[in-house]
Amino acid sequence: MTTTIAGDILVQQNAQKNVHYSVKDMLEAISITEAREKFLPLLSKIESEPYRFMVTKYGKPVAVVMDYAEYSRMVETLKLLEDRQWAHRVDQGLNQARGGVMLEVNGAKRSHV
Repeated sequence: MTTTIAGDILVQQNAQKNVHYSVKDMLEAISITEAREKFLPLLSKIESEPYRFMVTKYGKPVAVVMDYAEYSRMVETLKLLEDRQWAHRVDQGLNQARGGVMLEVNGAKRSHV
């Protein structure tokens, strides 16, 4: 089986057919067998550089392994996006920025949400 990533599509190729999985970020896909054999070196790679990988089982994605700090940031971002009032304020700010309405950083005051 061959695994390649082309743009944002992960393509698993085998003798019978091509199976396509859509992925948002570039992930190295490795089989569960390879992950088991190389787990400690892969963890070292995650600690030393921005790196994450997808584990596949029978050619299908089953897990993503990534740096814990990156995972924590993603969870916090999702929590913020789930807060409708905060998301609405961010959306308003983005629309204002697109329309050319900006604040000077020196004149901005911190406000509580």
